[in-house]
Amino acid sequence: MKINILIIIILLLSSCVTSPLGRPQLVFMSADKMNKMGVSAFDDFKKEQPILDNPIIHQYVACIANAVVAEIGNQLTDPKAASAFQSTRWETVVFLDEDPNAFALPGGKIGVHTGLFQIADNPDRLATVIGHEVAHVLSQHANERLSQRTAVDIGLELVEIIADTRQSANRDLIKGALGLGSQFGILLPYSRLHEKEADLLGLQLMARAGFNPKESVVLWQKMGQLNKEKPFEFFSTHPADETRIASLNEVMPTAWQLYQQAQALHKTPHCQVPADLNEILSTPPSEEKLETIQANLDPQLLEPIEGISFEQWAKINNALLYFEGKKPLVLKPINLNQEQYDKISAAWTNRMKADKTFGLSKVYTYYFFNASQGQFAQLGKEVAQAFHDGKDPTSTPAISLEKWVEIRHFVSALPKSKQKNLSKQLQDNYGFSFYEWNILDNWWSRKVFGAAERGDNTLLKQMQEYDSKTSKI
Repeated sequence: MKINILIIIILLLSSCVTSPLGRPQLVFMSADKMNKMGVSAFDDFKKEQPILDNPIIHQYVACIANAVVAEIGNQLTDPKAASAFQSTRWETVVFLDEDPNAFALPGGKIGVHTGLFQIADNPDRLATVIGHEVAHVLSQHANERLSQRTAVDIGLELVEIIADTRQSANRDLIKGALGLGSQFGILLPYSRLHEKEADLLGLQLMARAGFNPKESVVLWQKMGQLNKEKPFEFFSTHPADETRIASLNEVMPTAWQLYQQAQALHKTPHCQVPADLNEILSTPPSEEKLETIQANLDPQLLEPIEGISFEQWAKINNALLYFEGKKPLVLKPINLNQEQYDKISAAWTNRMKADKTFGLSKVYTYYFFNASQGQFAQLGKEVAQAFHDGKDPTSTPAISLEKWVEIRHFVSALPKSKQKNLSKQLQDNYGFSFYEWNILDNWWSRKVFGAAERGDNTLLKQMQEYDSKTSKI
């Protein structure tokens, strides 16, 4: 598809804006369209992720968020932008998720994970994270990322088409640009430049609202310590290191001056930490056995679809992965064609998404790995048994912990062009298929993180040592 050079020039010239911190940006999308995308993604997120059933904690988080966003008009120098953001009605939701994370989306949407409370354990520290995430929105980082990705990948003339959230094929691209992965709950990284801007702008926002900016340094120190103890998705997307803290300390005098001005104006947000918060943090998550999970599931969720039970569907998927590229070999004996399988698979997938307890997903994992085949079949069945009774795998692993970490790095570092044939890459480099790697990866994941959940971090620390060594190669 050809694009007129003059049109490109006009688009580029008309799309140049300046960030709140004065950096030139290239953005194609209108604020209205970005807001619609943000609202749509947030609505999907609420449908897929369990929400904390505690109005007191929701009020506590909203108190902090409202105080931060109230300062947007004082922070932005562009009157038009300030007016647009000030008229936004912000919505704050607390999600049940142990990952210490939060996010903000265009359209005035803020999500906070319950796992964040373990390090953002006072209003100032929680304001640090919320201010940081809101700063991403004010700085149009999602718009900038979507514009760059769209321009590079598919051409400028398709930007407007991509903005149509009604087209399901575009949802993954949109969620990725907004910071939400194709699997809900996975927050994708902004660039280092975006992260630094959000840190600095967020620091000013929280200080203007009357929150102590010096607590931001404490928060990131706690983040770094937590990362050493237990790896979370947050730390692969939000670097909490000495460089980040040094940058904050560098601009702290300006933030402290804003904080003192807020104090002089009696801006002291009365957001008290609720007692219920300590109960959430002090109650360790318990792992239910499979029988209990199944007993608590809505029976209608397990009703067969087109004559195919949930267990059968999981076994079919296992066989399809094992006999990679040979679907007729798997589907013909059970009298299914590709169209019928796709329809049944889509229906079961929708049921799994509708189950906010995630119990159906756990049952699926058991059925899938219990049907393991090939040379690592026994290891796969151990993974299934681990989900069944809550115990960790015990047999001798087929690969070492160090080799597992090495292969994880290998897989993640593969360019997109080679990921399409991942099984061949694994076979050529390590001597086993993607199906076999899937078993090994899940076996070690269950072994390492299962032990860590019980307080035994021995394997986890070894994994981190290997991970650090592999990263330097």
